[in-house]
Amino acid sequence: MWLSNKIWKTRIARIRAATRLTRNDFYSQLLVNYYSLFIVIVAIIDIQSNELNLSLLILILSILILCTSLFISSRDFKRRALALKNCYTSLDKLYYRAKCIESKNENNEKEIQEILDKYTELLSFFENHSKIDYLDVKNKVKNEENEDKLFWHESFYLYGYRIIKFLLILLLFIFPIIACRLLLYIQ
Repeated sequence: MWLSNKIWKTRIARIRAATRLTRNDFYSQLLVNYYSLFIVIVAIIDIQSNELNLSLLILILSILILCTSLFISSRDFKRRALALKNCYTSLDKLYYRAKCIESKNENNEKEIQEILDKYTELLSFFENHSKIDYLDVKNKVKNEENEDKLFWHESFYLYGYRIIKFLLILLLFIFPIIACRLLLYIQ
């Protein structure tokens, strides 16, 4: 029972990691498109208006979008999410194999060791999930089975991460608006 449980938790953590990376890819693409659209709108306003000089804002936003694009492409969220998906689908097969062997209630140490070796080998081929993904699984298990409870500092870390990530995404989306308002106020 311990082996299938271990594989199941790792599998769920990898699913969470793949989901997190897919979400990061979506938000990063949305952010780049949002900044690009904002730059185009500001450039059109700048061309139309004789009184406003928004070239500094356009320059700042252009540099920001360049840096953001470079950072996003270096993180390669989509490829990493697909690799983790391959990992958790392979873990799924191992999980059911382990579950089947454990349900027989026989002493199958050789088969269990074989599955454990395959599990270890499989994990070595793929990126590991993050601490957040592990804590997310631990929180899920705690809520469903009342085992393996989160310590207070782990709960603080998990929920703090979620709050900080939300605030960071919000800040990144409202930054151009704040910068535009600030530059218009200065002029």
